[in-house]
Amino acid sequence: TLQGLSLSLARQAAEPVPLLTGIRGAVAFTLDKGLLTIKETTIRTDGDLTLILTGSLPLGHNDRSATRIHLTVPWTEVAALRSPLTVLTGDQPDATHFAGQLQANLELIGQEYHGALSLRNVSIRSNLFRLDSANGVIPLQGRIDQGSTSPLNQVVAQQRAGRSHITKHEYRTALERLSNVPARAPFSLTISSLAYDPIELRHIEVALASSGNQIAVQRFAFDASGGRWSGWGTVEPMGGGIALTVLTEGLSLRAICDAFPPIKGYIHGRINGMTDLVIPRFAIDQAQGSARFWAVDSPQEKRKISRTLIERLAGQQIRYFSLFGVPRRYNRGVLEVALKAGDLSFHELEISHTALGFKDLDVRVSPTFNKIGLTHLLESISETIERIRSSAETNH
Repeated sequence: TLQGLSLSLARQAAEPVPLLTGIRGAVAFTLDKGLLTIKETTIRTDGDLTLILTGSLPLGHNDRSATRIHLTVPWTEVAALRSPLTVLTGDQPDATHFAGQLQANLELIGQEYHGALSLRNVSIRSNLFRLDSANGVIPLQGRIDQGSTSPLNQVVAQQRAGRSHITKHEYRTALERLSNVPARAPFSLTISSLAYDPIELRHIEVALASSGNQIAVQRFAFDASGGRWSGWGTVEPMGGGIALTVLTEGLSLRAICDAFPPIKGYIHGRINGMTDLVIPRFAIDQAQGSARFWAVDSPQEKRKISRTLIERLAGQQIRYFSLFGVPRRYNRGVLEVALKAGDLSFHELEISHTALGFKDLDVRVSPTFNKIGLTHLLESISETIERIRSSAETNH
């Protein structure tokens, strides 16, 4: 018999966070020759979360093939998961608001698990995070012990031995591949918007399928920063990691700068691009990848770079002249980066303008100072977002 049992998440240098509290129920089981068999059992927690459990578990020996556990969560209000979900949003439980319902089933056979998570009009709002109107079914598929056999390791090896840089031809081929993905998928997910101010993704559509011990992302697409993002990938949820190919169409540099007041007006222009990214075991310091972006003609947004940005690139190789600090036009903009072991290296960065064969603007990456740690970059972005949020709250 369980009564008042609690489950918390212990984290380094932080207080434990309660995940499930007030767990209660009566578990009926039999034990025969080292095999623990659990009859269908209903367990409830504070917040009216119900878990239905049944299965068998070997004790005292290593015959993992005898493990067979089935867990079901019937249709439940998302608010019943307030404690574990607020751990993900990074906010206080009382400051987070939930709406919608979810249902889940998960079966573990040996070391393999499979099941599905269903969402119905799910919304989560907190001071830091906002998820609006999530609907669909997400497959749950994989192995508990991936070890060194994870297919993502093979993808990493291919990245290391792969192409020297991404080409526009490969970009067009990738767009064509996405256009041929069937409209219907075994599983799908739609989200009206997902935001961590000032970053917001809108009209998110994801087509999913179970593939061996992985979840195949057959196609995803969303709108952000004035452009369209799409791609495909693979996810291994239980520590395996993630591999993604991301295509960018018409991304607005002006929209990005406007979202961060300290850099507003720095640069305008629309860009296309392609990114390959592999994060084994979801560890940033093991991330591998490459990306290439280039400026494109757009009647909606002319290509211009401000004098302020030119001056902030003082450590770069620059030739620039402009009267009265007026933003300068550029007709070539290219950025190519590579990610290895958590370090982001700039292989090419050029913002230039050529007229009548004469280059009167030339900004290039330094061959010496061309590397930054991805973790440091993400921390800097996070700090900038916090400053923006604090400034907005003070002005309000």
